Amino acid sequence: MSGFAPFTDKPKTFLMPDHWSLLFFKYPGQLHLDETAFQLSNGIIGLIPPGVKRYFQYYGKSHHLFTHFLYPKGLNDLPKRYPLFRAAGDQATAMEEPFLSMIRCQARNPLLASVTLWQLLLKFDELKAVDSQSESPEVIHPSLKRAMEWIELNLTNSISISEIVSISGSSERSLRRMFRTHASSTIVGYIRQRRMEHAIHLLQGTNLPVKEIACEVGIPDLHLFNKTVKRYWGKAPRLLRKP
Repeated sequence: MSGFAPFTDKPKTFLMPDHWSLLFFKYPGQLHLDETAFQLSNGIIGLIPPGVKRYFQYYGKSHHLFTHFLYPKGLNDLPKRYPLFRAAGDQATAMEEPFLSMIRCQARNPLLASVTLWQLLLKFDELKAVDSQSESPEVIHPSLKRAMEWIELNLTNSISISEIVSISGSSERSLRRMFRTHASSTIVGYIRQRRMEHAIHLLQGTNLPVKEIACEVGIPDLHLFNKTVKRYWGKAPRLLRKP
């Protein structure tokens, strides 16, 4: 199972009894695993074994990519060096793109998603290790934080770059650079990403009509919504709904 953890600033606690987790963090925070704390920042990737209690503490509105999976029986008892955290660094885009591809294709092509997962794990093993408490938390710029929070609150509405720049209090050039650095995306790309993540959440987690969901994510033109969803997720909205 793979997906996007909701955009939130509320602390959360999880326990996965049987599944390993590969997590791609996008924003600063702290993750407590049993009694050990790990600092998180943009580009940190974690591999966490089953049975470890996880407490997420964020430093602002945050979300991350995740996949939960089963290792072959027997491996769960072997590695004592886990959990592992790696810094993607300049490989962040090279790691994020297949992660997103895996999330998008898991429903229509689970075999390809499984192959992509193992490719990600091999790449993960090559990244630089991060020790607990060894990394200082990345501080998100107030202008970027204001922009992201405003986007989140206005997904239902039409959003213009000029409005976002005005709300942020920064220059357009600086804000574009912040989005590239912290979100690995353009401003327009980030808005589209958040709309599509919200759309998949509503399609799979509610019984709302597709037309209503289209309006909820700020794309009221049903034809354009269907086209955008299919381009982003690889399937038409009605085919993405859980049976």
